[in-house]
Amino acid sequence: MVCLAAVTPKVYGQNAALLNGDPGIAAIANRAENAKLKQAIVQCLNGKIDEGLETVNEMVNSKNQDATFVLGKLIMAGFDKSRTPKNGLELLEKNADAGHALSILSVGQFKEKTEPALALNFYQQAAEEGEALAHLKLADIAEKGLLGTRPNAELALTHYRIASKSGNSIGDFHLARCVDKGIGTSPNTIESTRLYRKAAMAGVANANTIMAQRYFEGQGVEKDPVAAIGWLIRGVKAGSSEAMVLLGRQYESGLLIGQDINVAGQMYSSAAKLKDPQGKFRLALLYLNGIGTAADPVRAFVLLHDAQAIPEAKKIYDKLSEELSTEQLEFAQKKIEEAKK
Repeated sequence: MVCLAAVTPKVYGQNAALLNGDPGIAAIANRAENAKLKQAIVQCLNGKIDEGLETVNEMVNSKNQDATFVLGKLIMAGFDKSRTPKNGLELLEKNADAGHALSILSVGQFKEKTEPALALNFYQQAAEEGEALAHLKLADIAEKGLLGTRPNAELALTHYRIASKSGNSIGDFHLARCVDKGIGTSPNTIESTRLYRKAAMAGVANANTIMAQRYFEGQGVEKDPVAAIGWLIRGVKAGSSEAMVLLGRQYESGLLIGQDINVAGQMYSSAAKLKDPQGKFRLALLYLNGIGTAADPVRAFVLLHDAQAIPEAKKIYDKLSEELSTEQLEFAQKKIEEAKK
């Protein structure tokens, strides 16, 4: 999925983040004919709400279905204070009635909790309209047996194939996963590697990490540690916290590339900011042991708090909770509470 704005939204922070992460919005914005609409979306995300809304409303008045979809989403995300979320949903429903596939898909999402059978019907309609995101949704439902259905691996695989053939990189990734693990088909490491590579080249962050692991292990390709490092670097650039941790460990160990604790710390810190438990754990160890920085057990304790799902991290956290002074624990707890807010 493509991030629409390169800067932090200035207003409606949380809603802006949700809108920026909406796959439907990203799909609309990246259609070649929607350059003007994309600019309006970015304006809204960057705080120029009035300008962005004016452009979108003009396009809606010209009966542009993509613009109507975007306006509905903007209203529901709280960007248009003159209208309620209900007004936004009504726009999406009207657009869905006119056959706009992404609107059909979105209306289905709002029906899931209250009317699961109806939601499923909406997803099927959107898929019939050729919407790849609807096929991804149906694949997930079939694979997990959601919305009152039974798990159906073969059906899930079919939907992932359709999404992949339509050029959807997330479809490539999940198809690779199914082919790799034998979900709905026979396992095929070479084919799954080809699909993971395709997804990685299209910018799917986790696919880059998997490709790195393939080259480290020689799975589906010839073992090539140098190529593996290259895929990790691509993964970091694509925003994969897992790639950040793995590349950080390479810089920390210095076994395959020159040891650089500062870069390792930067990688762990970046992953920690993305709330990656492993990133927080590895960064905590640096602070705990004073590697590349002054020893700071309190900061390590704060980082370990969110990494307790990792057994070794939990063990160290419990040990520190007994060793730190009352004042240190109180300060650490204050920092933990501040992070939650």
